Amino acid sequence: MTIISTLSVGVWQSMHLQQAETRRASRQAVVRQLAEAGLDHARAAHASRRPLPLGREYPLGEGYYIVRKQVREDGATRMISLGLLRDGGVVTASQELSEVWHVE
Repeated sequence: MTIISTLSVGVWQSMHLQQAETRRASRQAVVRQLAEAGLDHARAAHASRRPLPLGREYPLGEGYYIVRKQVREDGATRMISLGLLRDGGVVTASQELSEVWHVE
């Protein structure tokens, strides 16, 4: 009986860990897509010469993204997008992506 209980607990723990890893990987894929959407939004605004309000939350699907801008010493602009997922006000996953623009 003890052996069966031990095996059952081991199987349950393994399944629980596998499910947790699957959820983590899924959340990371979503926040990466959110961060990519933020960079796409910045590119589109730049191409159309429309101002993009920076630092605000742009909701999309399950989460949101925030776009920021840094001007480097060499004059290039670094666009930064942060994709976030929240659960009850707590950030459960985030991903930051950036790209550098050399604007003439």
